Amino acid sequence: MVKIETEIERQYLDDMLHQAVEYRDVNYIKHYDGMILKFFDDAMHPDWYITDHEQGGLKVNGNAVKFMTVTDEALAKAIAIVKEKYPNQFDNIIHQNDDAITHDCLAQALVYNDIIFD
Repeated sequence: MVKIETEIERQYLDDMLHQAVEYRDVNYIKHYDGMILKFFDDAMHPDWYITDHEQGGLKVNGNAVKFMTVTDEALAKAIAIVKEKYPNQFDNIIHQNDDAITHDCLAQALVYNDIIFD
């Protein structure tokens, strides 16, 4: 077997994460500014929102929100998870043929170190 390494532009991966938030591809990421990612703790699901009786609706459960700094190392680890679990989505990343499902796989691999939501 021949091992081949591939380089992926950081900006391309950042754009995928921005699109996941902007277009609401995923509901577990709340904000991404290019460095800090704000997301819901999967262990707190389905308690991501709590009823606000004073306001008459739902509000974000602050205890369910986590933050992470998105480093090149974290992205490399996420890409490796996508490659192992969803090789077709890895192929979409490599060929810049991404869509909402690709964004979702990358985001889950990044924040949860796994792909847990299908």
